[in-house]
Amino acid sequence: MSATSAVPMGFQGVLYFLSTGARATWASSQSAGVYNAAPPSGLTRIGNVRNVKESAERDKADVTTRDQGGWKATALGLAGLPADFDVVVNRTDAGQLALLQSFQAGLTAIPEPTSGTLTFQQAAGTNTYSGNTTIALAFMDGPLASGDMGWWADLVITKCERVEDLKDAIVFNINAEPGPSLIPPQLVQCA
Repeated sequence: MSATSAVPMGFQGVLYFLSTGARATWASSQSAGVYNAAPPSGLTRIGNVRNVKESAERDKADVTTRDQGGWKATALGLAGLPADFDVVVNRTDAGQLALLQSFQAGLTAIPEPTSGTLTFQQAAGTNTYSGNTTIALAFMDGPLASGDMGWWADLVITKCERVEDLKDAIVFNINAEPGPSLIPPQLVQCA
């Protein structure tokens, strides 16, 4: 958690994208489900973000049997991490451009991997995406200071809704969900 407040407020949250290289695990090990390490290099802040909602959730399977004594029983299934957020349009923000390019890239043919690893990652050193591209995002509760926490994942942009309300700035409403990745989403903390 950021040194600025013991209880982080929504306005203190920061959204980052990985501007260079491929996403790697935040730390080599975890404690109580949290990966704690210094943030990776190449994280770039996405400007003008507001109203962020990440929903870590699990599917449920009904496993009720007659032996439950009249009680329902549930088993946990697959996990998901859908995220919704708004971005006030800024034509010069590299992060906003990366989000839009990542969405647009998903409308092209999906390439086949050329090796045993997935190759749907942003080209190193560029903001150019192609194919069924994931974008590495970090939803943090502060500015990457020691103790700041959040979700770190390779996501695909599933919705990019442009809202042009007469009384407001033009906004993109973005929906992102975990995409093809060899590294699952991680709950992380800055060391």
